[in-house]
Amino acid sequence: MRAATPLAALWLSLACAVACGGGATLAASVWPQPQSVTPTSTPLSLSPEHFSFSAVGYNSDILSRAVDRYRAIVFYRFPWQQQQQQQQQQQQQQQWPHGRAARAGQSSEAPRAALTSLRIDVQSNNETLGLDTDESYTLAVAAPAATISARTVFGALRGLETFAQLVEAAWDGTSTSWSINATTIDDFPRFSHRGYLVDTSRHFLPLVVLEQHIDALAYNKFNVLHWHIVDDQSFPFVSTRWPKLSEEGAYDPVHQIYSQQDVQHIVQYARDRGVRVVPEFDSPGHTRSWGDGYPDILTPCYGLDGKPTGELYAMYPIANTTYEFVYNLFKEVRDTFPDSYLHIGGDEVCAIR
Repeated sequence: MRAATPLAALWLSLACAVACGGGATLAASVWPQPQSVTPTSTPLSLSPEHFSFSAVGYNSDILSRAVDRYRAIVFYRFPWQQQQQQQQQQQQQQQWPHGRAARAGQSSEAPRAALTSLRIDVQSNNETLGLDTDESYTLAVAAPAATISARTVFGALRGLETFAQLVEAAWDGTSTSWSINATTIDDFPRFSHRGYLVDTSRHFLPLVVLEQHIDALAYNKFNVLHWHIVDDQSFPFVSTRWPKLSEEGAYDPVHQIYSQQDVQHIVQYARDRGVRVVPEFDSPGHTRSWGDGYPDILTPCYGLDGKPTGELYAMYPIANTTYEFVYNLFKEVRDTFPDSYLHIGGDEVCAIR
């Protein structure tokens, strides 16, 4: 169970049907569909007070932070539920100070076996996140302990997401209870690149919105944020080598930019969720915003009469300074974004304009 997610999560869920699904059918609501599922109708109960997550293999900061996140996701309570439950507990305590309320509220339903822990076994200390990263995992849910087995921590993240999706929460008007059916799942992604593109040049997105998109990616087991960060319309990336790019090219050089620290934060935020960040710096076309601060790197346009029109177009290919500029910028981009891939666009450069 989890709180409401951004609209991107809905679109991603639909896209997962094509991009991620393996074809197995699963009762409950695991998404995308795992490769292999052995479901049962045996319900197990969970409670936040008597449930633990533990790493029995390789542990890491990535896994520790993921456990903290998924504990909050699995045992999520809406604020109104917490408030109402606290009020009812206070009323019951006042009415039956010696515990009669607890006896009166006992259910006639047969008690369920309890699931008391989730053991996470990561077999390798390899935390390289790339196109060849192993994201496979096995999830076995049976009382008293569930187990996730994965070759890498990123496979364990996918297993944690599946486990969270299997847990169901029920509100009876007075309290929340959690349950999960005994299940065995073997899963791996159908495609090694499962990406989603955001365009922050045409429409600037604050960091918190980028974080929400990354959360949506993780919920749907996508693994690439394609960050189309600059284009004709604006240049929000702050370059320390060429500072006028954002000073002149951003919509707002103070409030609508991404500093080096901002980029590092997003990259780490994504990495913690098993998501790569692949930047796109479209060139040699789509570079009008680049010319706002450095007009000499763009090509001057001429009319049919042979006279300059005053307009600038794609990068100026006959000047050596253009290549020096691009080399130094992309060197900085390489040092800022750790992924092995960089998208440079390359589209829509017309011979006649």
